[in-house]
Amino acid sequence: MNADDKAKEVLRNVIGASITAAQSATQAAQDFVADKSPQIRQKSRNAKMIGQMVVRMGASKAEEIVGRTRRRIETAVPATESPIKPQTTESIPVAEPISNYSVLSAPQVIALLPTLSRDETESIQAYEALNRTRRTVLSAITAHLEG
Repeated sequence: MNADDKAKEVLRNVIGASITAAQSATQAAQDFVADKSPQIRQKSRNAKMIGQMVVRMGASKAEEIVGRTRRRIETAVPATESPIKPQTTESIPVAEPISNYSVLSAPQVIALLPTLSRDETESIQAYEALNRTRRTVLSAITAHLEG
């Protein structure tokens, strides 16, 4: 056997071994996925179910808190008193006035007021008046804008 034939044989062996190793690795990966797939699907279903349950519980709790708060506000502030300033339709924002506004509590919004520009504060006022209507926030905004 000459040197070229020996080189070709070594090359065939190296390529053959590489292909065999790749096939073995592919098969091992497929076997692993096949073994774990039912567990992964079950854990995924469990996570989805838990997530849905938490959302339902949160929505129920939120409705309860809103109802209690609404009753407190209605008894504390007569309906004729309103800290809301009339807005023109041109200045009514549709989207949240600042990033993540919908997750902020009233005390968090009130704490932010000194850091906001007048335009941002008025945008929050208009949004709040149309959407959340939290009287504590609206009163604080009015006091902040007048002060």
